[in-house]
Amino acid sequence: ECANNLKQIGLAMMNYESSGGTLPPVRTHSFGPSWAVLILPQLEQDNLYSLWDLDAAYGEQSAAARQTPVKTYFCPTRRSPKA
Repeated sequence: ECANNLKQIGLAMMNYESSGGTLPPVRTHSFGPSWAVLILPQLEQDNLYSLWDLDAAYGEQSAAARQTPVKTYFCPTRRSPKA
């Protein structure tokens, strides 16, 4: 499952690059959301993506945006997302 999650992240990165011509930046700005937020639509997480304000700092985001786990970002052999 860990390998599959990594594959899904890689495919999401490539789909992001295909649609925008570049890989996602590390962050949108100094304290803004990271690449992990930017590829959410490619991971079929559109509802979670819509909770993020890409112009706001990470600390200014809603609790729902910051605290909703994305299963793909967790390796079950290491730890699992909190439900």
